[in-house]
Amino acid sequence: MSIEDALQILMNDGYVAQIKKKKVKYYVADMKGAIFALKSHGHNVVDGRYRKL
Repeated sequence: MSIEDALQILMNDGYVAQIKKKKVKYYVADMKGAIFALKSHGHNVVDGRYRKL
């Protein structure tokens, strides 16, 4: 699967959104949902409540 196809799937599911500037940029639109999806697929994810000191 190409990166464009993967990004389109993530945008369709609401995990990622697109910002159109000179160069297109992407950001995580639903952090809670993205963390849940990554954890459910076996990835070790630290959620947003933890900060580096």
